[in-house]
Amino acid sequence: MPVQHDHYVPTRSGMLKIYRGSSPDGGHRWEADERPFPFGPQHAWLKDAVVLPWDSDKILRGAVEDGVIDADGDSCMVWEGGDEGLAFHQRCWELQGSPKSTEPAVGASETHPWALVDGYHEQLFEFAELEADGKAWMLNDPATDARNRERILAMTNAGRKEYKDPPTSVEAILAVDRDWSTIAVRDEKHQRKSIVRARMYTIEKIPKAGYATLLRITKPYKGSPLPDAVEMNALEAFEQNLKSAVEKDAGAILVVVGIGKGRSEYLVYAKASATQSLIPTGAQVDVSEDPAWAQSKKLILSLK
Repeated sequence: MPVQHDHYVPTRSGMLKIYRGSSPDGGHRWEADERPFPFGPQHAWLKDAVVLPWDSDKILRGAVEDGVIDADGDSCMVWEGGDEGLAFHQRCWELQGSPKSTEPAVGASETHPWALVDGYHEQLFEFAELEADGKAWMLNDPATDARNRERILAMTNAGRKEYKDPPTSVEAILAVDRDWSTIAVRDEKHQRKSIVRARMYTIEKIPKAGYATLLRITKPYKGSPLPDAVEMNALEAFEQNLKSAVEKDAGAILVVVGIGKGRSEYLVYAKASATQSLIPTGAQVDVSEDPAWAQSKKLILSLK
């Protein structure tokens, strides 16, 4: 989650106003059709930041404004959380054991739990889209919301795995599982039209030997252009169950998830077609051979 309340508010003309949490009423006089995100007491924790600079053992506490924290005469540029130091919410910092420096601190970037929210990290965080997808509970204070606390702990545990050396095989990727990225594809009015999650490092850099069988799993949805909140949550639950099932013994790897144009697609590359028996029910499955993983890039490009 972002360490501030700043976000874009679309206007009737198609322009975007910036709501700034440090300014009274967000810094603007809002028209009737301009709706800033309705922050409440449960969202105050999002502005309580702890920053651990890379080059010292200082602990900076306070608010992040325009990517910078100023605390007790020290400043540190963090942007999305890692430029001149690591930025955490105070709650998240405490949940990982209150580390005093960057070395023992845990960052969860490129893990799959992180990828499920990475699509809301534009230049400014997309609070309204997170809420529209039925995830407003992720903005609640984890000190009082057990569901959000468990989510953060799961992401922290995923982030404790790191590569000692650059991975050179699919098996190495699966062992650490930190190669995910997400993009929300938008139209000219800044509205989302599709979402892509993909293991881009693996697609572009890792040899594909041994994982030539493509299982293309497809599930339709009714919302337009993206699923409604109920459908989105069901699709993400399916995605998590699918990933867990096929990757359990390194016999297969979930590589791309594409959501758009009335369907969600999941590309799994496996050592054998028998992996099909592990796929959760309720989806169409097509099996083919794709040793170069050419279909992974085709799916990504089709949703842009």
